[in-house]
Amino acid sequence: QEMSVVTGGTEVASRLQSVLQRIASAAAAASGGSAKQLPRLVAVSKTKPISDIVAAYSAGQRHFGENYVQELYEKSHSPRSSRSARTFAGILSVIVNNLDTMETVDSEKLANLLHKEWTKTSAYESGSKLRVFIQVNTSNEEQKYGCQPNQVVGLAGHLLENCPAISLAGLMTIGSLEASHQAEDGNADFERLVLCRRELTAALKLGGEEQLELSMGMSSDFELAIKMGSTNVRVGSTIFGERNYSK
Repeated sequence: QEMSVVTGGTEVASRLQSVLQRIASAAAAASGGSAKQLPRLVAVSKTKPISDIVAAYSAGQRHFGENYVQELYEKSHSPRSSRSARTFAGILSVIVNNLDTMETVDSEKLANLLHKEWTKTSAYESGSKLRVFIQVNTSNEEQKYGCQPNQVVGLAGHLLENCPAISLAGLMTIGSLEASHQAEDGNADFERLVLCRRELTAALKLGGEEQLELSMGMSSDFELAIKMGSTNVRVGSTIFGERNYSK
């Protein structure tokens, strides 16, 4: 059993380094070789065991993401995570006090709820704000969450005016699989997010576009997303292997 854990950990570490190298190459290509800061890698460990997360952490990864609240809770309360990765365990905690970023804010109702809960935390008392990304449904798919592109300015305005405990970090999209598979030099869904940021910064007079991040790109298309301006990529199966949804 120990041998299998070690082997799995080595595999995760190797895949992680490969992804980091690909990110660096894509960033260099996008900037003409002058990239000063690499896009942030969020390792999404959906359906994967805590041992894989610990392996990635041991290999230097510091930003982790989860999709399901129950899984987030179980992993953040794992004895092994608290023993082996005390620093990052807080990132995964379901308790709002320990969250760092929420990437899926798509309504005023959710923004208000997050703001209300964050004001109860010790982090808020110490002056920290909860970073959020507005999720935009750039592919206009019914099964996907996210506000419509024409709702972004209104939602961002609400955040800035009525939710002082929240910091608007940027915009996020998932995009369609079809757009990712067909894309070679561009992705229409990513282009829409870039345009949304441009319109938002102009409408609310936020200054330069670089003040807002773009979270777009996953395992199948993160390199293209980086070339199109993404500052935050969410990669899961390429690091941790195929997901197991049987549970």
